[in-house]
Amino acid sequence: PLHPGSVVADQLNYRKQREKQKQAAALKMHNAPTSSTGEDDTSYWSEVSYHTPETRIELANRSKRTKGKGGEEEKKPTKRQVILFKEDGRPNNVNEAKIPFSFEEDDERNCFVLTLGIYKHLDSALLDVDVQPTYVTVRIKG
Repeated sequence: PLHPGSVVADQLNYRKQREKQKQAAALKMHNAPTSSTGEDDTSYWSEVSYHTPETRIELANRSKRTKGKGGEEEKKPTKRQVILFKEDGRPNNVNEAKIPFSFEEDDERNCFVLTLGIYKHLDSALLDVDVQPTYVTVRIKG
């Protein structure tokens, strides 16, 4: 004798409900059009669906097919080509990290002073400085 609120009765009711959902999903899959056009997609995505494993699998497959069609059109943006030197050999000012800096001439000591506003806790081992007669290259790693 099953009591109406017992766990076993609820399990049997759920099993019957799942069988009905599986049959409805199989019928829907059987009647679904094989080719999807834009009009079919609009009606498909606007219809109400149950939260069943079969429905979620179908949603994932439909989404993959839709992305597969549009994936050829969508190109990943290409990385910007950094040009370090102009055609005549002069260096360009490239500051991709947007680090504040100042480059000044010190007349008293007869030298140039480059001041970089680097990150507070940056280890000096992560700085790669290359000083040339006409330009300075500073690479901050990490």
